[in-house]
Amino acid sequence: MPSGLFPLDDLMIWVRRFPFGNGVSPVDLCDGVTLSAILHSISPKYFSLSWESKIHMDASGNKKKMCANLVHILNGMRIFFREVLDQQLQTNQIPDVDAIAENHDTDELFRLLQLVLCVAVNCENKEAHIQDILNMEESVQRTTMEAIQGVMSELSSSNITDTSFGGKHLDGEDLALRCQELEAKVAALEAEKATMVTESEELQQRLRELEEKASAASGDVTKEEEDPLGAGSAAARLQIRKMQDQITALRGELFHCEAENQDLKIRLTETQTQLVDMKKAHESLTKEAEEKKHLKDDLDIVREELQEAKRVAASAEQWKKRAEEANALRIRCNKLETDNTAYQQRVSELEQETRLHSNIRSQAESNRQQSEEAQSRAAELLVRVQRAEADLEKTRADLQTAIREKQSITHEFNRLRERLDSLPSASHDPSGRVPSPSISVDSVVLSAEGNIRYTPTPDVPVSEAILTSSTDPLTESTVPQSVEASTERQEVRAGTPTGEPSKARASSDESSDVARVIEQKNAEIYAVEQRYRGYLAKAMELIRQLDRRSTLTENSEVTSASATDAEVSRLQSLLAEKENIIEQLERHHEQARRQRDVEERLILTAWYHLGMRMQRRGAETRLRGEQEEEQESFLARQRRIHLNATPPTATRAGFRET
Repeated sequence: MPSGLFPLDDLMIWVRRFPFGNGVSPVDLCDGVTLSAILHSISPKYFSLSWESKIHMDASGNKKKMCANLVHILNGMRIFFREVLDQQLQTNQIPDVDAIAENHDTDELFRLLQLVLCVAVNCENKEAHIQDILNMEESVQRTTMEAIQGVMSELSSSNITDTSFGGKHLDGEDLALRCQELEAKVAALEAEKATMVTESEELQQRLRELEEKASAASGDVTKEEEDPLGAGSAAARLQIRKMQDQITALRGELFHCEAENQDLKIRLTETQTQLVDMKKAHESLTKEAEEKKHLKDDLDIVREELQEAKRVAASAEQWKKRAEEANALRIRCNKLETDNTAYQQRVSELEQETRLHSNIRSQAESNRQQSEEAQSRAAELLVRVQRAEADLEKTRADLQTAIREKQSITHEFNRLRERLDSLPSASHDPSGRVPSPSISVDSVVLSAEGNIRYTPTPDVPVSEAILTSSTDPLTESTVPQSVEASTERQEVRAGTPTGEPSKARASSDESSDVARVIEQKNAEIYAVEQRYRGYLAKAMELIRQLDRRSTLTENSEVTSASATDAEVSRLQSLLAEKENIIEQLERHHEQARRQRDVEERLILTAWYHLGMRMQRRGAETRLRGEQEEEQESFLARQRRIHLNATPPTATRAGFRET
């Protein structure tokens, strides 16, 4: 991946967290020394000290050594990926070490650091390294995680392609990739061989220099032995010993380098043989690729022919299906023709039935109109009955009042009769006293009260003609009788004090006549009430008959209209309208209930406020009364108490007795 997507500076922040990478720059990583130390600290198992000892520590400035170090690091990471992750690094995933060593290419260095990151998050101490990444800044953390995911996704995709094409022969593109990998390996081995040759030349040159120094030192020693009395004999001996130690160390290092050189020569021969084998395999694979190309062309031709055959087979299947559909349509057309004839016959039958139903419908409409008229008449009768009941209640109330007044009149009449009976004895009184004026006053008061009670009241409005005809004579007859009784009482009260017996007898006869008339009128009122009850029962029976007849007509309409769909739909619409009306009535009832609740709450609040005002007003009046009582004198309070204790009625009664 290019470094434009993931900045190299973020990965350098991760590198600088290692003790060997503190303060390094991207240029310092191009020699491979710091990266080898970082890999050794990451995974000492796979990047051991023996592996790290093959790194050239003095590679800065020497491009060949830098390239050799980077190739060594790449080989170690390849082994790690193959053994730990069971993944093989592809050619497009391997960075160009020559570009890193020669030009310090940041893109290739970024790809190399991506591989180092993958090693860090997949080693035996991966938890610590992952935690170290998570402890960094969010932007750096996101960049490092995306870099790791990029490499792992490429590895997984390459693994999928390898597993999917493992059982098949490689095609030309895979062979080209393999050849590029082998060429890269050969270039790496040649670069390693060149570095080894330069190292061997440098070691041989150093060996020659050391041998020359050793020979010169041995000549100086012989000279000093010839001159035992020399001043620097002791220092020369020490220097000779140091030189001999250096010679032995250099000889051991030379032996080690020669052994490595032999190993490299053996590896070079092996790689050369592998290269020859790879070239042969490449040639054979190229031949197979050419054969595969020809086979692929043949296969394409066969595929086209197969597709054409499939197309032809599909078209044949389509034509077969169309033929089957045509047969089915033909059969269906025949069936539809037979059904059409049957339906035409049915239509003619239905037309006849509709004619009959139209007659039935007209009859049903007439019956419905009759039922509606009967219902309207029944409703009118119900209204009239309700009005009659209301009038009956009023007449009953008037009757009760008349009965009470009759009782009072009879009582008064009896009292007057007793007084009239006592009049002859009073007239024959030997003392010759005139009756007291209080009796005449009482008679006048009673006559006035009788006139007030029996003043003719306006007639009660009655809707029914029966009630009016029955109640009017009663009122017409009771009024003159009450007038006659009142006049009779006035005449009795206004009678002469002598109390003639003929007049008393005439008044008693008239009072008996009044009693008979009252009894007769009571009988007439009872007869009118019984007649009204009979009329009411007849009206209720008529309403029941009309309801029964309307239900019968509705049932006959339903049975006659059950055969027609139009009537059913009309009834359904009527039912829907009825349901809508019911819903509207329910909503109206709910609104009325809410309004009633609100009114009740308002009444309660108004009653509460009225009670509070009355209580406040009573308290204020009591306080005002107490203040006035406190301001009044003792004599005024006593006078007010005396006046409240003695009502004027008692004084007036006492005055009369006196």
